[in-house]
Amino acid sequence: MKDKHPVRLLITGGETGGHLYPALAVAETLAHTRPGSESVYVGAAGRLNMETNIGDTLPAHTLSMSPYD
Repeated sequence: MKDKHPVRLLITGGETGGHLYPALAVAETLAHTRPGSESVYVGAAGRLNMETNIGDTLPAHTLSMSPYD
């Protein structure tokens, strides 16, 4: 890639670490390869992905969600 402009990345994932940890790895790689880039994680309030210490790694926001009937 010729130009390495900063990127703004919104990350979300499923209920398990199988989704969460790869997402964190992408955010970390982006931070190292594209200086000035920003990543944020969005997940469901009270779910496993938000009960981890993800907020210690990158900004995290929660959404209230319920099953679709």
